[in-house]
Amino acid sequence: MGKQTGAKENYFRFENVATALPPRFIELENALRLYCHQLNDHVVFLFNGGIKTALKVQDCNNVKHHFKLANQLAVAIDRLLKENEINWINDFTDIEFSTDLIIEL
Repeated sequence: MGKQTGAKENYFRFENVATALPPRFIELENALRLYCHQLNDHVVFLFNGGIKTALKVQDCNNVKHHFKLANQLAVAIDRLLKENEINWINDFTDIEFSTDLIIEL
């Protein structure tokens, strides 16, 4: 993804506020599900994930807590962007923040 194609929206599955990999057109049980927050084609926060063993994330003990945390973090990151605790640089291709930034949930 990185520099070759960018983090295009079609690579991600919307999971509430957060997003997930694999994309929405792949719906498999027993597949690795990684939770993240895609801000644009250049900036993605990667959180955590696990092997999804049920069709619905809420029914999967492996990933439901990662799903919940990812959505809480995505909301917090959006808030920090609005409060200018996280700032865009280079025409929205990168971000900057202080090394002592604390993300409160």
